[in-house]
Amino acid sequence: MIGFRYAMQDSERLISLMATDTGSATMPSDEASLITDPDIRLPRVRLSEVEQGREMIDTFRFGDWQTICGGIRQHAPEHMYFNRMHCAVQPESAFAMYEACAARGTPAIIADFADSFYDDPDPQIARLRGIGCPCLMLLGEYDIQFIKPAELVAREVPRCTHRVLEGMGHMLALENPHRLGDELLAFLGSLPTTG
Repeated sequence: MIGFRYAMQDSERLISLMATDTGSATMPSDEASLITDPDIRLPRVRLSEVEQGREMIDTFRFGDWQTICGGIRQHAPEHMYFNRMHCAVQPESAFAMYEACAARGTPAIIADFADSFYDDPDPQIARLRGIGCPCLMLLGEYDIQFIKPAELVAREVPRCTHRVLEGMGHMLALENPHRLGDELLAFLGSLPTTG
């Protein structure tokens, strides 16, 4: 999301933009992804004002990593971000890597960040159309939150390659790091060389 916002402003400074499991709105929705009019601007909404967002923020604000990560493993098949972790090339390693990364942060600080950053449902269509560098929009077929937002990006960014990886979910880098790496390298290899 941050990469898209940067590219909307300074894409001429980029050789390319590679985005995995994301969209251009910091509060993505299927409804906003149906917008095609570049003049439509959606108002900002605090994540803590949305029921599902409030629950997530409270989990981080009042929880500890042992409880948070324990719940993720238990409910992963029903969780929109972890629904394919059990199908990872190495499921135990995938969960362990997530837990190790998560434990480096502070849950309450993550809650504050989420409430201040994930607040913009506007996909910024006019600005997406201004991205001049080649773009890779990559996601897993079971990444239910970003299927439609990724389609919007692919539709609106002029030089966008849209790839959906079958059998995978939101956590591409954890589910199958080699496959993700192959996709990224193939995209980079397809870019014109400058000299």
